[in-house]
Amino acid sequence: MAGYSETPLPQKLGIKPGLTIVTINTPKNYRRLLGTIPEGVTFSNRLRSDSIFVHVFIEECRELERRLPVLREKIADAGTVWVSWPKRSAGV
Repeated sequence: MAGYSETPLPQKLGIKPGLTIVTINTPKNYRRLLGTIPEGVTFSNRLRSDSIFVHVFIEECRELERRLPVLREKIADAGTVWVSWPKRSAGV
């Protein structure tokens, strides 16, 4: 398929060995979608003040607006927040 990247999703997201990924509103198939992850990666649903990598899933803009202040407060200074939302074609 033209324009399709064969780069693995964990690499695209910047997931490194030993990282703890904080997930919020995660789809049930999240880990399967990631495919093979680097060694030592763990998952948590608890946002802490030293969180380095947060992946939040939203369905509506107002949900993101509600969550952003908390994410800004809790994420580590050098942290990353990925925001994902469903495609319109997903029917969500």
